[in-house]
Amino acid sequence: MLVAVATMHLIAQAQVVQIPDGPLECVNTGTLTVACLGIPYGQTGGRWKRPVRPTPWSDPRPAKATGAMCLQPLCYDAAGTLKGNCAEECLFLNVWAPRKPPPAGSPGYPV
Repeated sequence: MLVAVATMHLIAQAQVVQIPDGPLECVNTGTLTVACLGIPYGQTGGRWKRPVRPTPWSDPRPAKATGAMCLQPLCYDAAGTLKGNCAEECLFLNVWAPRKPPPAGSPGYPV
């Protein structure tokens, strides 16, 4: 599943990038980078079960905001009410990548 994100190719000036699960609509964060936020890398298979691969998509998926944080104590206020962007469905990655491809003949960008 992580391989899908590691192998994505960003095209200079593009906001839509293709990964094996489908296209992502990412954010240009400046002249040098593109941010693809909230990329699903798994889905919960149910409480206490192994995660499963996310369902592939065909239309560009918005990747402009982070996904939910996994539930933890800081997700609740003093009364025990859930607050903020927390959920059991929390298997998301945020990726910042160069907007331009590496120079011709170079081994690529360091990771």
